[in-house]
Amino acid sequence: MHDDAIATARPRSASGACKLLYAALGLVVLATLRRFYNAPVWDDEHLLQLARSALARGDLLGLFTHSTLGQVVERAGDANAGDLDLYRPMVLLSLVTDYTLGGGALAIFHATNLALHLACIAVVYVLARELLAPEQRRYAPLAAAWFGVTPHLAEAHVWISGRFDELSTLFGLVAIVLWRRSLRATTRRTRLLEQCACGVVFLLGLLSKEPLAFALPALAFWPARVEDHGPSEHTLGPPPLAARLLTLAPFVGAVLAYVALRVHVLHGAGAGVSAATLVASLARFPLLVCDAAWNLVLPNHVYSRLLKEDYDALGPAVMVLAAAACVLVATLAYRARKRAPVFAWSLLWLGSTLAPIAVIATRSWPGFGRFLYLPATFFFIGLAELVALLIATQPRVTRMVHVALVCHVLVLAVRLHLYTGDFANDDVFFGSIIAEAPDRSHGYAFLGMTYLERHRYADAAVLLEKAQALAPFERRYVQTLGQALLFSGQRSEALSLANESIAHLGNAPEMELLAAYAMLDDPPHVALRVLACLDQAPNNKECSDALAFLTTRHAQAPAFRSAFERACSSAPAQRRPGCNALRALSRPGPSAVSPAQ
Repeated sequence: MHDDAIATARPRSASGACKLLYAALGLVVLATLRRFYNAPVWDDEHLLQLARSALARGDLLGLFTHSTLGQVVERAGDANAGDLDLYRPMVLLSLVTDYTLGGGALAIFHATNLALHLACIAVVYVLARELLAPEQRRYAPLAAAWFGVTPHLAEAHVWISGRFDELSTLFGLVAIVLWRRSLRATTRRTRLLEQCACGVVFLLGLLSKEPLAFALPALAFWPARVEDHGPSEHTLGPPPLAARLLTLAPFVGAVLAYVALRVHVLHGAGAGVSAATLVASLARFPLLVCDAAWNLVLPNHVYSRLLKEDYDALGPAVMVLAAAACVLVATLAYRARKRAPVFAWSLLWLGSTLAPIAVIATRSWPGFGRFLYLPATFFFIGLAELVALLIATQPRVTRMVHVALVCHVLVLAVRLHLYTGDFANDDVFFGSIIAEAPDRSHGYAFLGMTYLERHRYADAAVLLEKAQALAPFERRYVQTLGQALLFSGQRSEALSLANESIAHLGNAPEMELLAAYAMLDDPPHVALRVLACLDQAPNNKECSDALAFLTTRHAQAPAFRSAFERACSSAPAQRRPGCNALRALSRPGPSAVSPAQ
């Protein structure tokens, strides 16, 4: 009789949970509906242009055989000098598909991002029911709702360029679902097919964003219950670690395939990180974990943050406290792992998938919410388990807890709605950063760079001066400020900035070039500065273009050429890289192009 009652109750419970899931999905749609009024923001136009170019070439296979997102190279002289190349062809393929279906209309890109987010919410729900004990599964919709309406995550699903994280997360979670199914397969053939499908889908996730590979350490310790491994193993408990590692073969194979493709396409790993950066990343990792966990539960200061600047301002004492807090929480979670296995494991997942973000926390790379998208998936499932345990041990507070949870989700949805509006356009987006964090540089800097692209040079100079005052040694800010000053006619200010920056930064070819253009009325001095630029960076295209423009296409080209030739006339000077470039320029070749063009 008791078993019949349970069997009858289960469908009702599942039906009720599905209704709650649908309610959560509807709430997300309503909260972010204003996304369809948003214009391209920040990197969106660059990505859309790449999609248009790929479609025009008609070579979609080329997305997988060439570096699809260009190369990010840090300036010479930076303590963290190195290069980072991005190989993420699946995202561009999805953008090309949207462009084909919608003819370039922004609505299709926003609709796809929304659909991907809703799909991720649904898979989080499926995995919550997989992980939670049978009596706790009614809280699976809570985990899905938290994931859906957490405002920080809008940076991944409202911003068009956040699709990297959406696609990577969706493919990764679906691969995990297939992996769990394969472990329960009743025939060897079925298991093999599902494992192959798992590996292929996981590879697609890696081709969307490579940090997905850091999920493997957490998957090795998946909190499987005894009944998940069949009745023959009931008395043995979960399988040993060696057996678990063998089950990860589809994931390992996918990672190896991705690495092979990446090395082939990029002609190397394309992930240069210095030893100093690794040490700094390790020091900031506990702070990053605490920051992420806190903002997923109680989000505050919802804007696109610059983690490096935030953490620089905290100092070493706070980093030590964060490390102590991580050790304490990890110890408590480990001791409670039998009673709350999912929560304990979700902390491992959070730390594992946040590991690559610690490197970004050492660089001037804006963003926060999109980096939390993958880590948040299982973290919210762990929190749902804690809620279920609380209610199980304190049944008297059930109604109170349920009301508090509903209010929490609704408040998050309202904040998500407001944050969605921040992505309306560049002015609103960067203006919201300035309003939320007036003591941080990146809001001023990126709005200034936007104005620079729009040829609003004087307005750009004002904002970039503010950014440079807040972060005086950020090379990108100094360089763009110099351009704004130069283009707005403030040549003496541009020259002063160049000289001050050279004194502080040392090896700064771009500042030598800025000084040269600020001194266009004095050919001999211009010649010396351009040659200094080439001496410091012989392969710098901007320096070589300046040399070619001044000596061939400028109105005073003869005077400039004479000045360059005099500077290179002595025997020692002839061995300078700049003088070698001048001699190479004298040989027949393609006509030079003005840097301004």
